[in-house]
Amino acid sequence: MTNDSSKSRPEGQPSGRRYGLFGVSAYPQKSPMDPKQRDGMVRALGVVIILIAAAVILLMLFSQSSPGLTVTFDALGGSELPSQSIQYGGTVEPPGETVRPGYVLEGWSIAPEGAALWDFEHDIVTDTLTLYAVWSPQ
Repeated sequence: MTNDSSKSRPEGQPSGRRYGLFGVSAYPQKSPMDPKQRDGMVRALGVVIILIAAAVILLMLFSQSSPGLTVTFDALGGSELPSQSIQYGGTVEPPGETVRPGYVLEGWSIAPEGAALWDFEHDIVTDTLTLYAVWSPQ
């Protein structure tokens, strides 16, 4: 099938354009842009790019210099342990030894009742939190 633009062109339309259904141009012509208007758009785009780059740089600087999220340890009757400052997405270092006479430390949990133990290798910090000691009687 050949495409003869004269057969599909409505009467009175210039040749060289292809027309589809109902005489609507398949290739609409763009109106030429005024050079001053184009220069203004280019400048505005440049300003937007600079602002985005500045925001990314500031975000990087603040994320590196932030003190981090505080992880505290509640030994629930055991000896006290210091808190840790962890960056968002980081893992918690296992705390030092804590002792509670007559009990054995099973692990640490985000719930005081010890519902699920914290996995120091895989669990990540996304907010300030307290880890509670999980004890079992000897």
